[in-house]
Amino acid sequence: MIFVVTVMVLAAVVRVVGAPAGDPAAVVALIGRVIPGHEKAFRLEYIPAVRGRDVYEIESGGGVIVLRGNSNVALATAFYAYLRGWCHASVSWTGDQLYLPSPLPRVSSRVRRLSRYPYRYLFNYCTFSYSMAFWDWPRWQRELDWMAMHGVNLALAITGQEAVWQRTLRRFGYGDSEIKEFIAGPAFTAWWLMGNLEGWGGPVAQDLIDRQSRLQQKIVGRMRELGIEPVLQGFYGMVPHSFARKFPRAHIHDPGSWGRYRRPGMLLPDDSLFAPLAAAYYEEQARLYGAARYFQGDPFHEGGETGGVDLAAAGRGIFNAMDRAVAGSVWVLQCWQENPRQAMIDALPKERVLVTNIMAEAKPQWGGAVKYWPARPGGFGGHDWIWSEIPNFGGRTGMTGKLDSTALDITAALRDARFGKTMKGIGAAPEAIGQDPVVYDLLFDMAWTDTLPDVGAWLRSYIHSRYGTVDTHMVAAWDVLRRTVYTSRYGRKDPPIESIVCARPGWNKHSASTWGEGDPDYDTTLLVSALGEALRAIPRLGGLSTYRYDLVNLTRQVLANRARSLYAVMQRAYESADIAAFAGSSSLFLQVVSDEDRLLGSQRGFLLGPWLDGARGKGRTLEDKDRCEWNARMLITTWTDTLNVVNDYSCREWSGLLRDYYLPRWRLFVRASLRQLRDREAGRPVQPIDDSLYFAIEQRWTRGHNAYPLEPAGDPVSLSLHLFRKYYPIIH
Repeated sequence: MIFVVTVMVLAAVVRVVGAPAGDPAAVVALIGRVIPGHEKAFRLEYIPAVRGRDVYEIESGGGVIVLRGNSNVALATAFYAYLRGWCHASVSWTGDQLYLPSPLPRVSSRVRRLSRYPYRYLFNYCTFSYSMAFWDWPRWQRELDWMAMHGVNLALAITGQEAVWQRTLRRFGYGDSEIKEFIAGPAFTAWWLMGNLEGWGGPVAQDLIDRQSRLQQKIVGRMRELGIEPVLQGFYGMVPHSFARKFPRAHIHDPGSWGRYRRPGMLLPDDSLFAPLAAAYYEEQARLYGAARYFQGDPFHEGGETGGVDLAAAGRGIFNAMDRAVAGSVWVLQCWQENPRQAMIDALPKERVLVTNIMAEAKPQWGGAVKYWPARPGGFGGHDWIWSEIPNFGGRTGMTGKLDSTALDITAALRDARFGKTMKGIGAAPEAIGQDPVVYDLLFDMAWTDTLPDVGAWLRSYIHSRYGTVDTHMVAAWDVLRRTVYTSRYGRKDPPIESIVCARPGWNKHSASTWGEGDPDYDTTLLVSALGEALRAIPRLGGLSTYRYDLVNLTRQVLANRARSLYAVMQRAYESADIAAFAGSSSLFLQVVSDEDRLLGSQRGFLLGPWLDGARGKGRTLEDKDRCEWNARMLITTWTDTLNVVNDYSCREWSGLLRDYYLPRWRLFVRASLRQLRDREAGRPVQPIDDSLYFAIEQRWTRGHNAYPLEPAGDPVSLSLHLFRKYYPIIH
């Protein structure tokens, strides 16, 4: 029986063919937000899935563009495919290009796309701290639109967990002051929920707990409207350390420490309190955020101690509690280092566990042995899994990506005779977002093809939609980018994208963070030629926001590379005791940093001000505003309040941060090094540079409250051109 309904929603025609697949008003509203006033140009139709596979179609008919899909996500994907493919328009974190033809172009023949994968997954716990910690609803709304248009139908959603824990622990005799000793500050929520720490960055004000809960209700509500399944936080036994005092007979495992932080305790499933605590947790979460089917929780994340724990029994206990709370639920686990512990999931139903290999582009544990990490010759024991990548670590701003190998690796995984059958999706698990949108566009386009794409042809289409035209200079520039920054060969550690400018000063530095690869793995002079080509597009593209962002970003990368080479010159001069050479090269190094700060001040995406302003906006009282700002400043700099391996992990080349945080450290270093050289020349004792001097600078900055611009200043095009001409003689 065919069920047909025709309705009018926000002036757009919607026809439902087959069983209703949702409320089309959500997609109509999305269209109105992205291209206001064009809702009447589209007709939306629901069609059945194909053998369980998502499907969308695009064609012209009746004077409108007809978008069909089996779900609202499929409809939103069809809409964005039309914008990119026929209007040559784009929406991204780094600028929109929405100059649409009038009238909107017709589709000459019907286009039909099937997704090979049930799941298109997005987010990492860390994303919710490094990027989203201080987002408001308008920013979230834009992100959810982006997700739907890119076909994302499964996404981590952990905002507002403070309220869940507060309500749960109250039922077990906790007072609010005790609970707030457990809850982490807004910038450190990710590591709290992963079981790495508790309380750090707090206490969190009740008003903020309540507002984050209301925000999560909006987030998951919109996700469900758009057809995106939220992955909520599951209960895996994490409890406050104070739980052992309240319940001294409880069987609580101590997972040890994570860096300088003591991990929360783990109530083991064989304890009589586990089942009622888990039930209370799931009940309170459902009351706040509605029914869900997918839950994520990763016991023993990043080295948690397992000694004395029956892993198989623990896995069954965690799963059974989840299943009792929500029949048919799916346990989602991140594959990262030793996790998931295979013994925890081996005995669990195959269709009820979903493993996301979150760094498959460099650590493909789905296929067996991985250098430096535990081998998994059996993949994930026959459980369903998702090929996922981590395009960014910590919010670092360097350009990086793996375009060609991403396409190759996904295709190879799908075709793998042993593990391809259990590969149920692709996705991205970035630690932060807002960088390198080209990587995500290619990744999520791969969800709608079974064959290896021609990346060169795909990139040309991307250029067309990003700038609205196929400019020959930008084609040439992107050809270089594809062969350099977007052919990263990193493997064991993080991508080599950290600027030496962000490193705590010293000699023999190659990266800013402890785990950074450091030196670029491409010929940096090629990037100078790419910038030269990009600048030639100014007459044609100079007014486009997408072009202006890309131009500033490329100029920033060239300057960062130049600073690295100048640093090497400084070190050689220092080691040879050439005072004049050191003075000249160090002066030029400091000038590059200052010029980069001024350049980045012309582009909103590189401003420090909005990050700090968003943090202060999360507080209501002055005390709460200051604490939230302290969270925000700490996260992107020292991370903690001691000299520690995580210092500068989230290093970012942002205007304001360069000027007031990184540059003062380097100035101190240059002055001290010159003093050492002069003392050596004069035969005086040479005093070593005390590393704590830098940390003192850092600590003062993290506790500061000076304001930074919220809007850009200066013309990014003229500044990029000026700096290219200024430094070209010494960088080419």
